[in-house]
Amino acid sequence: MDEKIVTFRPWNHVCHIRLLPVRAPARTFSAVRLIVFGASGRTGRKVVEAAIARAVRVAAFVRDPGSAPSAWQGVEVHAGDARDAEAVGRAMQPGDVVVSTLGGVTGAAMSEGTRAIVGAMHARGAARVVALCGAGVLQWDAERTRYEHPDYPAALREVGSEHQRVHATLVSSGLAWLVVGSPRILDAPAAGRLVCELDYLPEGTGAVTTGDLAELIVSEAISPRAVRARLGVNSRDANEKNP
Repeated sequence: MDEKIVTFRPWNHVCHIRLLPVRAPARTFSAVRLIVFGASGRTGRKVVEAAIARAVRVAAFVRDPGSAPSAWQGVEVHAGDARDAEAVGRAMQPGDVVVSTLGGVTGAAMSEGTRAIVGAMHARGAARVVALCGAGVLQWDAERTRYEHPDYPAALREVGSEHQRVHATLVSSGLAWLVVGSPRILDAPAAGRLVCELDYLPEGTGAVTTGDLAELIVSEAISPRAVRARLGVNSRDANEKNP
């Protein structure tokens, strides 16, 4: 198990940590600038929109500048390959809070991009990073991650291995990182049914929405309560009441 420092602050109305429900409205820190890598993807777009809704300054890093929606008023759009350390460094500012929703089901683009991001953060003086990965990075039990379990789906082995490399890069980075470990992601608005648990996948439906993930990620980015930690997420059944 990796060493972690975990702090809790009662701000989040989106996600209930098991045994520690928190209901206070989220605080907004407009002086913070978020830079979102993978901003043109399903979850990345929702993260940018959630930041805009909270009046948080946001920059979007995309491969294709034409993929940035015209509705992103006031968003700084940077185009490039997230694996290109120079392009990543040019887009980043000192003190930025970094969000990575980089994806991909084959190859090493996600881990290579993460290494470039970490290098740029050290060079530019940024400390906080929130990265989205699959649930395979979470613990199955005290000894094994879900990825290490013999029953981990063979079809997810390649992408699961890539997520393991992303997690390992962040663990060794010395940064104030958070990995959000997610099951299946549905492209849908926030439903307000997210549940979270440190290190493990909480019980739930086995799917989360991009909207719920975005709300959680922005909240953790601008007012962190989990640092150097893995946070498993899931969704409560629609008929289940809040804790």
